[in-house]
Amino acid sequence: MGRMDVPESPAYNSAWSGMRELKPLLKVYIDAACELPDDTARDLSARAVNILSDKAVLDQGILLVGPRTSDGQPTISTMNHLRRQNQRVLVYLCARAGEVVAPMAVSYTRAGLDQFFMISSSADVADLVSCVRERALAPPSEAALESLKALEVGSWPSRLMLYAFRNSQSPVRLEQVAQRFGKALRTVEDWFQPPRIPMLVDVFRCGRFSHLMELKRMGVRGATERAHRLRFSSAASLLKWESRLQAKASCEQRLRTFVEQIPELHPLIADPDARG
Repeated sequence: MGRMDVPESPAYNSAWSGMRELKPLLKVYIDAACELPDDTARDLSARAVNILSDKAVLDQGILLVGPRTSDGQPTISTMNHLRRQNQRVLVYLCARAGEVVAPMAVSYTRAGLDQFFMISSSADVADLVSCVRERALAPPSEAALESLKALEVGSWPSRLMLYAFRNSQSPVRLEQVAQRFGKALRTVEDWFQPPRIPMLVDVFRCGRFSHLMELKRMGVRGATERAHRLRFSSAASLLKWESRLQAKASCEQRLRTFVEQIPELHPLIADPDARG
């Protein structure tokens, strides 16, 4: 069961240990056909839904699904339909050991899956719960995702950009991102060419910045709290990262051109006195 988190520093682990009681900002839904232990829903304060009929899953949140829906059909077809309507919901596929799903993981990711979990032990369930709780601390920006959908950049770059802006709360390994899409990193990076598209690493940085802007929009006022929700070790660390990204967006034309097309990223190139 893979997660894209980079190894955490001792400073981050020390800071994070005191922030585990932060209020989640995303709802959690579990599809009726997703087979998880009964106490998982309680641990996540999750709502049971049926993605074939329950419109609640179209709210912003985290949706846990199994390999098949309640009618016995592969979930991937329903996911394709869901993504045409909704880019903001995070979709996690939970499969039991023995289910032949791993070979289809690339197809699921291309269809809009955000995370894949193979559940074979109580430790796997605990890791799922921990990941969902952590991810619920920093919602993606619905407005930024809508702006991305309007860009004419081609199918593959568009899929990766939407994935990045949903999943940039914490640092990622670009090699793992490419692997999840079934491509070599060099191939993926070649899709992100000037003049209108920034480098892939900068797309993920902008995605993380959009999470920061969403936290501000939702009224998360404390700089330290925002930092920990985005997995920075301190408010100073977040400020330093933000300043570097602002400097790059101001001087690198291909990144600036991209930022100009996404209103939610405009603080990156705003006059310093106008930045929140």
